[in-house]
Amino acid sequence: MQTKFVEEYLKTRDSGVAAIAAGYSQKTAVIIGNKLLRHPEISPLINNQPEVQSENFNLAKAMEEADEAYKLAKKNDDPSAMKNASEYKSKLHGMLKDSNKDERNFTINIDVGHVCSKCGHSE
Repeated sequence: MQTKFVEEYLKTRDSGVAAIAAGYSQKTAVIIGNKLLRHPEISPLINNQPEVQSENFNLAKAMEEADEAYKLAKKNDDPSAMKNASEYKSKLHGMLKDSNKDERNFTINIDVGHVCSKCGHSE
């Protein structure tokens, strides 16, 4: 199941959809999918692979499917699935950046002056 999850996730970049396609329960797909993304054996497989682009990829159809997924999630009162559908549609629009691809680390040094080790008084 985990191998199938990775394959499907690389195609869709949607953990819930990938979990369902891999055979996990539709009720718990979003939770399981998110856990699998953080799994120490699965995470490197996903993070080290480029996105799979099908030669038959149809943006208009993908947008329609994202809209349908959102409507279904709203009908079922599933906020998590609504969020996933919205994020997927945003990715299709190119509006949402993958947080893993735009990380920056930096250090800030703040000079607090001298602090007395006996009483904690600062100068």
